[in-house]
Amino acid sequence: MIIVDEACQVNDSLFVGAMPMLAASPGGRLVMLSTPFGERGYFFEQFTGDNPIWERYKVTAEQCPRISAEFLEEQKLTLGERWYNQEFMCSFEEAMGQVFSTASIEKAFDSDMEVWYPRGHPKHPDNVRASTNDSCFDDKLEVWYPNGRSNRANGL
Repeated sequence: MIIVDEACQVNDSLFVGAMPMLAASPGGRLVMLSTPFGERGYFFEQFTGDNPIWERYKVTAEQCPRISAEFLEEQKLTLGERWYNQEFMCSFEEAMGQVFSTASIEKAFDSDMEVWYPRGHPKHPDNVRASTNDSCFDDKLEVWYPNGRSNRANGL
C-alpha cells in the first residue's frame, strides 16, 4: 500500500513511478489524501474524473464537528473566498496568477464556437468574398489589435 498525503502538492511523476510497485503487490493500493491545489495534476484528474477504479470521499471543514463555525468565519475573512474554498471546502480553484480562466481556455478549443471578427478584419462577413482563393482563408496565425493593425502589418 502506498499512502500519499497532500497528493496535490506531489509531482505527477511520483504516481507514474509508483504504479509498477503496486503491480508487484497482490491487492496493492494507492491511497491519496489532499486538499485541492488548483485545477491541475494527477490528483485533480483522478478525483474529478470518472475512472471507476477510484473511491472518492469529500469531507469539508463544515462537516467536521471539531471545527467551530466561528473559526471558519475567521478563516474566510483572513484567507479570502478563493483560498478558503480550496483549503476548507475541498474546492478545486483555478491556479493563482492564471491569466485566462480554465473555462476560457477550454472554449478556445471548442470547434463549435462561433468566431466573431471586428469590422475591418479580412474574415469579417462584410469583407469575405466567395472565392476560396481569397487570402483571408489562409491557416497562418494573424493577431488583430484594437487600432486595426495586425501582427503582419507590424512585421511580426
